[in-house]
Amino acid sequence: MMSPDNTSDGVLKKRWKIIGDRRCLIKGSTGTTRQEPFNEVIASKLMDVLEIPHVGYDVIWMDGRPYSVCGDFIDRDTELVSAFRVMASQKKRNDRSYYQHYVECCSNQGIDIVPFLDRMLVLDYIIGNTDRHTNNFGLIRNADTLEWVGPAPIFDSGTSLGCDLLTEEIGSQAGIFSKPFKDRHSEQIGLVSSFDWIDFDALYAVIPELGSIMDSSNGLIGSARRDALLGFIRSRVDDLRSFTR
Repeated sequence: MMSPDNTSDGVLKKRWKIIGDRRCLIKGSTGTTRQEPFNEVIASKLMDVLEIPHVGYDVIWMDGRPYSVCGDFIDRDTELVSAFRVMASQKKRNDRSYYQHYVECCSNQGIDIVPFLDRMLVLDYIIGNTDRHTNNFGLIRNADTLEWVGPAPIFDSGTSLGCDLLTEEIGSQAGIFSKPFKDRHSEQIGLVSSFDWIDFDALYAVIPELGSIMDSSNGLIGSARRDALLGFIRSRVDDLRSFTR
């Protein structure tokens, strides 16, 4: 308990720290590759290319271990309302899926959430995110007036890219588990309403740059794993492009 942390869940060690004039969340990593912080930076790079609103991440080192660091996207006048809380605002009809229920809950608050969900689900498909539960996305609200600001920028994408798998297990992961609306990414991607906004040329062009992020791991992500991860990302973009045709 090195700093207050009663507002963020999860299994990774974390703490808040003021860096310069920014309040930042520092989060740890797991396993022998300690891949999660690098995954956050990779996801940020992909969202830069796709022009998806997101929280930017960097990697810092302390005591020989990598940590992700990001600025707080909430200030004294706003608050994050998780998708879990939004979905609890009204009873789900039996003839509605959880996806449809969330869209309806947001619509009832005057927010068209579909374009944001399109982008979130596409990102999670590309990186094979296995932990986009309903507390890992949501809406921002003015804490004083209770007026809705809009969708929160995408954050917390570290549990992805086979971070808990052996290198030889990464492969294409066609049946990889997903959250929050379907159990498999191959099914969840079918919820996307439009792919017209995706710049595939930019996606392919940025893939080699992602290798340099992995190479900055001081050997935690070796060359064989780097190549496997880059191959995984490329295969997911290939599959996504085929899916949109």
